[in-house]
Amino acid sequence: MDDFTGFDDDALGTLRALPGWTKQDRAADKDAYDHLVETTKLFAQAMGDRIRETVSDTVTVDPRINGSISPFNRDLRFVEDRSRPYKDNLMVNFWDGADKKASPTLRVRVTPSHTGFGAGTVFTKTGLEGWRSTVAGVGGEDLAAALDDLATAHPNLDQPEPELKRVPGDVDPDHPRGDLLRHKSLLVRWEEPNPSSIGSAEFVDWCGDRLDDLGPVHRWLLTTSRQ
Repeated sequence: MDDFTGFDDDALGTLRALPGWTKQDRAADKDAYDHLVETTKLFAQAMGDRIRETVSDTVTVDPRINGSISPFNRDLRFVEDRSRPYKDNLMVNFWDGADKKASPTLRVRVTPSHTGFGAGTVFTKTGLEGWRSTVAGVGGEDLAAALDDLATAHPNLDQPEPELKRVPGDVDPDHPRGDLLRHKSLLVRWEEPNPSSIGSAEFVDWCGDRLDDLGPVHRWLLTTSRQ
């Protein structure tokens, strides 16, 4: 596989145009679309290699659409204008476990103007029990500290609201980590304006530095999922 050399003007131009495309537009501009896809595959592989070096050497990277790369087309069940089926972003996922849908995952989301970063997992029933037990105990202090450090480093850090209105019944309602215990999944994310390096191989290290910041949260989730 060739090395990633950045998202050039052609790739970013196609990404910018995609939300306005019909399927006929894609067919007419097949070379442009294919160039964006191939560039994204190279980016996925390069990011996976970087993550294995500095965050976790067990992450899965599958540089294909429906592998590490989310489809470029939207779910038409939730699209008002079905003649415009394409997204305005590309998403690359790196999961750490056998179950892609329920494993700790790192994500990079690229738009023509911004790049987003995220980490998290959706808990299975068994995983949810382990999550609550660990968060309620001493191990939860490490996660809270990692999240505080992340929020300090990235003030625009976003975490969706908890799914539960109350702390689970077997836990002290005044537990200091009650907000975390009301979650049935965990996701932390933020985005930043694209750097000038997006058009070069250096974009991988720029993204990698930010995924390194997510490393403590990712490794905490990974340890908990393996208990």
